[in-house]
Amino acid sequence: GGERNTDLIAAALQDSGADLIGLNEVFHPAGDGDAPLERVAEQLGFHLAFGATVSSDPARHPPYGNALLSRWPVLAHAAHHLTPETSYGKRGLLESRVQLPGGQPFTVYITHLDHRSEPLRLEQWSAAHTWLVRDRNRPHLLMGDFNALSALDYPTPESREALAVYQRQQGWPVAA
Repeated sequence: GGERNTDLIAAALQDSGADLIGLNEVFHPAGDGDAPLERVAEQLGFHLAFGATVSSDPARHPPYGNALLSRWPVLAHAAHHLTPETSYGKRGLLESRVQLPGGQPFTVYITHLDHRSEPLRLEQWSAAHTWLVRDRNRPHLLMGDFNALSALDYPTPESREALAVYQRQQGWPVAA
């Protein structure tokens, strides 16, 4: 419980066969100064990019955000903030330019959108669009946790009611 197992994480990611891996809700480096994300990247032989959405607070937490593990070299990366800070932190978009095996650059975007409010999520998409539109005529990839819960995603009355109960327990609006 609560112990880091970078060997197990690296093995699971290796078994996936993925060339690009997007991660959300990452503390990097860890609060104790350890860098498990770097160890996982090293074990995989992958390159790493990290974009903080919440800055380090020495009294409470290390930097927190989105990360990319890439089989191919990361040429550059930038973290973009999508919304003003809320009671549970900021949301962001990690933009990374990787160099594919043929030498051509390829942009990878990783985001984690709000889970409580559809209007806020739409505002975040609008902010992300500012960055995403730059690659509209080039191959690119967008991945992340879009948190777009809808009652339509739950096919039975029982599953919809379970979702509504969970949302009420969290103090969130009930998905329509």
